[in-house]
Amino acid sequence: QDMVSGVDYTNSWFYPTSKYYIEVAFNTNIYIKAPKINGYKFYKFIIKQRDINGNALEDVVTFSEEVPWSTNELDNIVECEVQIIYFAQIDVVVFGGEGTFRVEQESADSQAMMLNSENYVDTTKRFKLVAVYDENNFDFVRWNNITSGQSWWSKEWDGLQVRARTTLILNLQGRTFTMSFENPNGQLYDFTFGQVLNVITTSSDNNVKAYRLGYYSAGKFIPTTNTVDVSVGDRVTLAVSIDYGFVAIWNNDAITFSNYTDGIYYFDMNITDCPPDAVLRILPEFKNEILSVYLDRDFVEKDKVKDAIDFNSVSMAGSATFGGRKVNSFTVNSAVESINVKLTTNARYKISSIVVKNYDKVFANVEAFTTDKGDILLSRKFLDDNNIVGTIQIVIRYERILWEDHLVTQTSFKGKGTDEDPYQISSVEDLVLMMRLCNSGAFASGGKQYRSASYILMKDLDLSEKFWTPIGTIMYSFNGSFDFNKHRVKGVFNALIYDTVSYGGLFGVLSPNAVFVEAKTEKWYIYLIIGIVAFLVIVIVILIILAKRRKKRREKLATA
Repeated sequence: QDMVSGVDYTNSWFYPTSKYYIEVAFNTNIYIKAPKINGYKFYKFIIKQRDINGNALEDVVTFSEEVPWSTNELDNIVECEVQIIYFAQIDVVVFGGEGTFRVEQESADSQAMMLNSENYVDTTKRFKLVAVYDENNFDFVRWNNITSGQSWWSKEWDGLQVRARTTLILNLQGRTFTMSFENPNGQLYDFTFGQVLNVITTSSDNNVKAYRLGYYSAGKFIPTTNTVDVSVGDRVTLAVSIDYGFVAIWNNDAITFSNYTDGIYYFDMNITDCPPDAVLRILPEFKNEILSVYLDRDFVEKDKVKDAIDFNSVSMAGSATFGGRKVNSFTVNSAVESINVKLTTNARYKISSIVVKNYDKVFANVEAFTTDKGDILLSRKFLDDNNIVGTIQIVIRYERILWEDHLVTQTSFKGKGTDEDPYQISSVEDLVLMMRLCNSGAFASGGKQYRSASYILMKDLDLSEKFWTPIGTIMYSFNGSFDFNKHRVKGVFNALIYDTVSYGGLFGVLSPNAVFVEAKTEKWYIYLIIGIVAFLVIVIVILIILAKRRKKRREKLATA
């Protein structure tokens, strides 16, 4: 009964006890529509029919999801059985590596093949799943059927058949190879001025392993192992001790500086492929007379919001350039005249703090190393006076600029907040005040909450200068009315995480009684229509009076 529409109920009968049965009189037009079912896709209708003599007619097959149908006396069809064929969805989660899958199923037509390409399968046929991945870098482990609990240890899983939406896991494993700290001649890197102390590997399934490469004895570094087993997909962290005034230069561009803590430098690299000879040689070189500058850019702790709409990406907040190019780290000769890092801060963000670190020395006095334009300038005098050598770490912390924190001096609006005299929103400050009062559940002087009042926008507003907090929260949903009055609010940027179902931008959580008006209805045409009707009525009345007078005049002439 949910699938049939367009039925003339005067000549048809549903049976409450049989949901899928209906009797329809001859000459009744009906429409059969396939219902949407989560996890399935419609394939086709098969309609079987019998005539009045019980003879089966040729099946009607259609790939349209909505079928117009007619029972007519000419064909004498007395019974019609409608079958709906669906394809079930196959979901595959790839775990432990990078890859995808392919569905292979014998298909009779292009519609079925298209559904197969979208990872849907005919539930009446068996099919094959084929794991697709880079076999040079990953090994197949197994398939896991979460729905049924089955496992399969071949990359091609044949003979599968499902009746419902099915979820599987494709387990891969990165190829394992050797990371070596020796050159091809078997010689260890020169660790006179710096030493790789530990190697920490974190696999894609968060399995962490730590390897100790050596130890100190009598102030000397004694290496104990020169090789480490790593796998494709691992994140490798190198813990390095570097002598004061030296910098590590790596033979692999994938190695990047991570942080400096308690005298140890940490460098990261992601293993993306397996070397042709299954040996990755890591050969650091520790150079003297070089100033190595690392920029640590991040948000302040209060602004590190989980699932922020701007992804907590510092690249959205701003950038740092040195020598005309954007940098996260760079090196200069230790005799350089000055180090000038230009900072660009994007709209709706600001720099909260800048700290310069040089080993155990910390400089937080921004005026000592910044220019009037806010750029970082480490002058020769600053470097010499503070005996800065080796590695410099510049820590830049950003924060978001919120309209919620905007200083608003006014405490009330023009208007009374009623439908007849709504509160007037004439400036961004008015809108910010409205947001604060509504989201806090505050009451107006009349005892009515601001979130339930009426508002009218008096001019166009631009919020692009700062991040906006939507009006209406889960606790205090917006319950009033807002008349845009032919105006608009542009530049609405939300930085923090909001429930995307409840928060749409300018407004957040709305109650069922919330009302929004784009512009008040113009009444002039109503008055025009009323005027025209009144004019016509007057004209008709005058014509009737004149007609009666002419009639009386004719009657007098007739009797004269």
